[in-house]
Amino acid sequence: MGANDGHLLRKVFPYDDRPRKKPSVRDVTSWLTRHPDCLNDDQAQQLKQTLARCPALDRAGDLSAPHTFADGLGQDLDPAVARLSRRYSSGEVEDHNNVLLNRFAVD
Repeated sequence: MGANDGHLLRKVFPYDDRPRKKPSVRDVTSWLTRHPDCLNDDQAQQLKQTLARCPALDRAGDLSAPHTFADGLGQDLDPAVARLSRRYSSGEVEDHNNVLLNRFAVD
């Protein structure tokens, strides 16, 4: 095969639409996390095709879980701020309490 064989193959087997490379995880994540109005037509079409191929990912696009987390964090804001702003934590004590609670719950 010579150097010009690639050019010859393109002449013999022309195609109008070049095959599109698969979107990266970064691309899909970016499309999912942006507001739909911020996607150009090509990105919106690729996202639609990706979600059609992966129903689980389509369900993951539902933002109810992050909203639930944010709502819960808002309700427990004082303890969350205290935990993030103090040097010490009662995490070890809480772990022991959870072990005891689980032990009693099983019995």
